[in-house]
Amino acid sequence: MAHRSYLEEIDRKAKRSQAYWLLLIASVLLAVISLLVIIRRENELFVEFQKFKNQPLSDEERERIEKRLLPGWAKQDLALKEREKIEQRLLNGQSAVLSDSQRRDIEQKLNK
Repeated sequence: MAHRSYLEEIDRKAKRSQAYWLLLIASVLLAVISLLVIIRRENELFVEFQKFKNQPLSDEERERIEKRLLPGWAKQDLALKEREKIEQRLLNGQSAVLSDSQRRDIEQKLNK
């Protein structure tokens, strides 16, 4: 009798272990499929971006399309470029008012 309950206990543990392994395999497969979907989507966006990048668009249209298509890290780069453009415009606008030494100091700070 004790031998039979011992075998049943082993059988229950084996089934539970199989269920855990199946759950682990299923979750790994879902993770791999999710990564493949994300990679495919990013590639499609990149190809779409390259098409728009090579077309003769105005700067405003290109920036609008880039903001819509690019992932987050590229949007940050685009924001930095916009900031640099604005700073450069301000620098050019103020250059008539600034002395040469002040202008050089600001340009050195921007180039860092």
